[in-house]
Amino acid sequence: MSKFVRAILIVGALLCVLAVAGLYMKQVNPKSSQNNSVQVHVGWNTTGFSRASASVENGKIILSSGCYHLALFADARQLDSISKGIRGEIGDRPFAHQLMSDSFEFFGVKVVMVKITKIENNIYYARIILRRNNDVLDIDSKPSDAIALAVRAGAPIYVSNSLLRTHGEKVC
Repeated sequence: MSKFVRAILIVGALLCVLAVAGLYMKQVNPKSSQNNSVQVHVGWNTTGFSRASASVENGKIILSSGCYHLALFADARQLDSISKGIRGEIGDRPFAHQLMSDSFEFFGVKVVMVKITKIENNIYYARIILRRNNDVLDIDSKPSDAIALAVRAGAPIYVSNSLLRTHGEKVC
């Protein structure tokens, strides 16, 4: 598949995500949302979570919070995208995360926060909390994608305290 076709597919997918997010933000009743991947007005609470900073070291994403470091594995593209996001670089061509971040900004959608919530079967899970005006959207995500968006948007990253204690490395 050519780079051009791949880029068109990525932009199309991003626009679909934004369209769906817009529909949910306009039409979903927060009290009746039953979908696990998209929830409205759920993610604001940070009780049981600690704010973390993100870095990329030795082929891993490192989330640092207090005396704990939580290492997450990701492929080289994700790591490169997160590194560039931390440094504020776009590069020769924007990554999908930059396209998504730019699209959110264009449509007035703010990345409020990212939460690394749990691990099941050695797979970490995250939530991206988005806001447009008074509407809030809580979306299931891979942690690496969520972190790549958060570092570009300057949004805080939170990690479950239980994950830090059980899977993090105590460094002090």
